[in-house]
Parts: sequence; C-alpha cells; structure tokens
Amino acid sequence: MADGMLRGLDDVDWAGLQHAYGSAGDVPVQIRALLSAEQKVRDRAIWELNGNIFHQGTRYEATPHAVPFLLEVLAWPGCECRAELIVLLASIAIGYEEAWLPEPFPVAELRAKAEGGARLMAAVPQARDYGSDDDYGDAVYQHHESLSEEESESLYAYEGLECYDAVAAGLPQVRALLADPAPPVRALAANLLAWFPEAAEGSVPALRALTADPDESAAATAIVALGLLGEAPAAGLPSGGSPLVRWASAVALAAVHGRDAGPGVAGELEKWADEITTATVSTPFLDGDTAAYAGHAFDQVVLGPPA
Repeated sequence: MADGMLRGLDDVDWAGLQHAYGSAGDVPVQIRALLSAEQKVRDRAIWELNGNIFHQGTRYEATPHAVPFLLEVLAWPGCECRAELIVLLASIAIGYEEAWLPEPFPVAELRAKAEGGARLMAAVPQARDYGSDDDYGDAVYQHHESLSEEESESLYAYEGLECYDAVAAGLPQVRALLADPAPPVRALAANLLAWFPEAAEGSVPALRALTADPDESAAATAIVALGLLGEAPAAGLPSGGSPLVRWASAVALAAVHGRDAGPGVAGELEKWADEITTATVSTPFLDGDTAAYAGHAFDQVVLGPPA
C-alpha cells in the first residue's frame, strides 16, 4: 500500500450512498485494492467496481464520489492498472461510447436535460435509512417509478452529468498519460480526451503531437479523437500507407464534415463497414461490436440513411 494515498476516502459517507447493489459501503476497500502489488487483487477490484459503480451502462449516486480517488490512483507513479482505470473512467464519464459514435459527445444537451436534477436527486431514498440492501433497493425502485417521464430523464441526466464533470476534473492527469511508456495507455488516454469537447483547447495540442506516435494504434486513436473534438486531418485522407491511419483519418473527416466529407471518405468507411469482422488492426475506437457499429454509423453520416 502506498503511504499517504487516498486521504479523505473514509470521510465519504459511502454507506449512505447507492450503487448497483445497494449501499456503497464496500467501495473504499475496492479502491484501496487498486494499490495492491498483486495483480489478482487489482483485477478483482476493477471487476467489482465495474459491477457496482458502473453496472451495465448505469451510473449511480456513489459513482462521482469514487472518481477523484480513481484519478488519484491513475496518477500515482506506482499504478499498475492504468489501462483498466482509463477504460473505467471513460465508462463512468459517458457510458458506452457506441451510443455516441460517430458524433462528438453532446455535453450541452446533457447539461440542458439535467436542469432540475439536483432537486430530484435530493429526494432519492438514502441507504442509511434502510435495514437491508433489499429494502433500500425496493425503496429506490418505487421512488423512481413515482417520477414522471420528464423527471426521470432529468434525474438520470443529472447523475450522468455529475459523473462526466467528475472525470473532466482529472483531464490534466489524463493528458499527461499521452506520454506514458505503454502504447495502450497512450491510446486509451487519447480515447478518453475525445469525449470532452469543452476541454478541447487543452487537449488538441497534445493529441496533435500523438498523431506522430510510432505506435500505430496510439496515432490512429489521436486522429479520431481530434475529429471528435472538431479538427479534421489537415492533409485529408491519405492516398496510401497504413490501413489503420486511413480508417482513422476517414472517421475524423466524417466526424467534422459529415456528408460533405467526400466520396473518398465514404468509400473508405464503406469498405471498413463491410470488412470490419475480419480486420486485424485495433484501437480503443475499433474493438469488436463497437467497431462494426461505428463503421455503419459513419457510413450513414457520409452516405445518408438507407432509402
């Protein structure tokens, strides 16, 4: 355990906060386990946190309270789980990214929907007031069922915005990881920065530098991230070279220019949409089902929806 780490962790009323399984009283133990020298202990902690503060796309009352401590572990020089933490933080910030691709994250829309959410959050039952997690879960369920559709949308938007802003507070630490020795960490950091358009001014210069990274995955991820932050490749679509860089350039051009990106971009994206299941290259934006979804979505942006 690192000396001096995670001060203030026990000052949070975790037992009074909700996560996916009721009271969040187990979260401090899981966060401290991220500092373990044993990989199996760290892996277990990551798995548990993915199950309770981010569960199947849902964020909870306890989630934003955990973020500052996750960011502290992420920035700790001895951290051995940076890649996994960045993935968790991205999930906490925006949920599943395939829900937003091929467009930038609509943070202004989220802020508008979240208006009034603080009042609604204050009325949510508190875990400390119930004798068991089952009773508490029933109370929360009944409370949510009592809300109108508009109130539910506002409450969930507010929960999401709290998480998003908590992660945004740590973007300077994330930018520093664009120089991490591990290529996957550099790529994942670029991926996370892509979803914060309000912070583009601070992120874009560092991402530009990463586009020259010797690791193809990191460079391609930086290109896509720049596109999602509003900056298309100055040279346009490469005429040759790395297929992955061509894909990333097409994605960025489509994100910025949409249907005006041109037939070359449309053709490149159509090819990837057709061949994505057999592709052997990878970036954080290009992974399994997410890649297939993104390929077809970008294809629609450029070519328009099917007739």
